[in-house]
Amino acid sequence: MATTSPTVRGAVADYVALRKARSARGRDAELRLTHHVLSAPLAEVPLTSLSEGDLSRWRSGLQRGGRAAGANAPALANSTLARLLNDLRAALRAAARKGRLPADVVTAITEGLRAPASPNRARPPQILTDAEVNRLLQAARAQDDDFGDMVLMLATTGCRFDQAARTVVADLQQELRRSMVPTAFKGSGTKQVSFTPRPMQPAALARLHSLCEGRDGTHTNSHSG
Repeated sequence: MATTSPTVRGAVADYVALRKARSARGRDAELRLTHHVLSAPLAEVPLTSLSEGDLSRWRSGLQRGGRAAGANAPALANSTLARLLNDLRAALRAAARKGRLPADVVTAITEGLRAPASPNRARPPQILTDAEVNRLLQAARAQDDDFGDMVLMLATTGCRFDQAARTVVADLQQELRRSMVPTAFKGSGTKQVSFTPRPMQPAALARLHSLCEGRDGTHTNSHSG
């Protein structure tokens, strides 16, 4: 008697049963997968022949309200799509491990179900030209000299505002042509380094050093290295 090759539908059913047994939130996964996967031709594709093209065609048809919503329905929100892809990827990977599917099927699952790029990703660094920096400094000094000096510190070291605000006299090391910039507060966990040396142009360092005359340079942390 011939055995039936397991399909995407079977993989989803096994995954949903496991999720629902573990948590009430498994019902949410069931609704997503039923709405967008089990109603699509992808559900009947045998796992042994599943390809990246199958998954790509399925993704191209995703829309709010499912396939019954009509051709003019809007696309899924990125957050909804990400959760759906996570569920389907987990279901298919579990089935792949259980059925010891070929490596090319596993690769198709990984590549075909990659999460969408987040619209909130950090933008690449915006590099200003020397002329732009000079115009910025001039505009800042036109408002206030102290503000101009703060902008000078930010522009020449690349530090954040909170780092500049925590910089003290002892951090400016004119003989070494650098400033020891305090570690930023961004991120989580304990920082291994308290200060980072940032080279500075002599003119900028001389300007900032002139502001330090007569001020207390004592600092509780040692960072002369």
